[in-house]
Amino acid sequence: MESFSRIDLHVHSQYSVTGDPVLASLGIKESYTTPRQIYDLAMHRGMDYVTITDHDTIAGAQDIAHLDNVIVGEEVTCYFPEDRARIHVVVLDIDEPEHRIIQSLRMNIYELTAYLNAQKILHFVAHPFFRMTTALTLAHFEKLMILFKCFEVRNGGKLLWPDQLLENLLAGLDFEMLYKLADQYNLEPRGEEPWIKYQVAGSDDHGGILVGSPHTRLPIAGSRNELLKHIREGRTESSEEGGSPLAVAHSILSVAFHHFERMTDNRQLKSRIIWNLAGQIFNNVDPDRMLNFPARIMLFLNEQLDLFGAGSSNRNSGLFVRELARLVKSHPEFRQFLSEGFEFNHENNEKLFEITSTLIHNSLVRVLRKSGEQSELKQVLKRIRELRLVITVMLVYLIGFRTEYRDRPLMREVRRKYCADDNQDPEHIAVFTDGTSREVVHHLVLKNYRYRTLSRNARIYAFGLSEEEVNADDRENHKSLCQFKIKSHSIGLPPFLNILKRFFDFEFQHIYLHSFGSMGILGLCTGKLLGIPVTAMFPRATFDASLYNMAADGFERFPLMLVKMILKHADHVTVTTPEDMEYLLTLHIPMERIDLLQPSRKKFNVL
Repeated sequence: MESFSRIDLHVHSQYSVTGDPVLASLGIKESYTTPRQIYDLAMHRGMDYVTITDHDTIAGAQDIAHLDNVIVGEEVTCYFPEDRARIHVVVLDIDEPEHRIIQSLRMNIYELTAYLNAQKILHFVAHPFFRMTTALTLAHFEKLMILFKCFEVRNGGKLLWPDQLLENLLAGLDFEMLYKLADQYNLEPRGEEPWIKYQVAGSDDHGGILVGSPHTRLPIAGSRNELLKHIREGRTESSEEGGSPLAVAHSILSVAFHHFERMTDNRQLKSRIIWNLAGQIFNNVDPDRMLNFPARIMLFLNEQLDLFGAGSSNRNSGLFVRELARLVKSHPEFRQFLSEGFEFNHENNEKLFEITSTLIHNSLVRVLRKSGEQSELKQVLKRIRELRLVITVMLVYLIGFRTEYRDRPLMREVRRKYCADDNQDPEHIAVFTDGTSREVVHHLVLKNYRYRTLSRNARIYAFGLSEEEVNADDRENHKSLCQFKIKSHSIGLPPFLNILKRFFDFEFQHIYLHSFGSMGILGLCTGKLLGIPVTAMFPRATFDASLYNMAADGFERFPLMLVKMILKHADHVTVTTPEDMEYLLTLHIPMERIDLLQPSRKKFNVL
């Protein structure tokens, strides 16, 4: 018999008020999960108590408040009045009059917390590093430590970097540290013994797929009041892993699935079967879901005859459906997912990403190859239009990576100030290159990087595009998805989603481009997507040779246009001679972005 109770303290239902103007303008809700579905799914996943914390409303929680083990809550959108930086605060065990007062105070976080503490209303900061509008700063975070007693240290949609950063920081906070901050900001600490902080966890589920992962564990509670007493007195601990960019992306896809399923005409059998198959992934609100008979027959016929992918009645999703059919036929684990359904957790998020990235890459390769075979512009554009659904899914993953990575600067700043072991953290530099030999890492990079701004213990890690396998701790090669011929020249298409995911596993602060080909473009796009500075080296001799070779094939403008595009958007461009600098000025590269390197004797490490 278990010796603790469980509750997911952060969940959203269809009543949640969207704060995104784009979603609102498109008529898309933040969630399509009903309160009863949340309740059933939470109980199915081992929760003993249930709450719903919709944005700025208690309507969802009130819908199931008649059940004995339900706690009414909401997630309040509140602001620092001095700069309009936005923070989410979860409040629990409130009624309608208290909700109205909370909503009237939420534009000022200081007034809100004063009221919550005066009325002894249970509350905690949700995802305290998460940037919503105005970027949160170290000062914002330190004010939160003064104003709040309880923090959400694990969130199903937000990744802490490094793991357990917030848990360790709060556990190490003491009287002297807190009151020094209180004096600095002229704020009165909230709560009894305010230097002792409590920790909770919640899934922050919007798509009906993450409920209960993670969640909060407490001592056995025989009633709702006893559970609230445990939380109020800090007898809590977080359970299971926090979020990831994949969890963010899959939550967005789940919301999109439930939205468009309602908007789609499903009268045709094939359309109904497609949505049924997608529902096996995203309809987690039905724990006992199984494929219906027509879908099982279609899967069987597809496996035997490739019937499922033979054309499509939907011109926008035809390519996607055909590639999905091929993937279902060739991927036994995917067929098992579709036949049995699966619950979202860290391992299954990884598996679904692997399947979906393969689907996206295969679709792109097929269209690009067919477009290359077409001579008429009309046919080429038709092929490219087929990618609309594929690109949409790809963009969702990119949003997931961007959303998670942009919180890291604040976490890094907090870690450097409050975690002594991390004060000497080296800079991590990612190199995007066509090959990853040790000569690239040690010679070309280390002799041409901006030494005067690089710390002595900087670490280099190289991402290359090559058929050569590399087993090293400072570099890795990725094979091209396919090769495209331009006259006598071959251009490789990198598996960009896989590389981006690997990139996310490290904590890179700089990107270095040692390629003006597809890897250079990928490195530049990665930097712009994640907000990381990009430095490009301009190899004049290599560039001149490339220009000469391509001119012989009638493509003399191609390398020049490519170089100008990359260098124009790079944050810095390094050159080794004044002549190279003068040449870049003729290409209209701004002087302030060009760095003439001087010899350096600094030594560097590899990651």
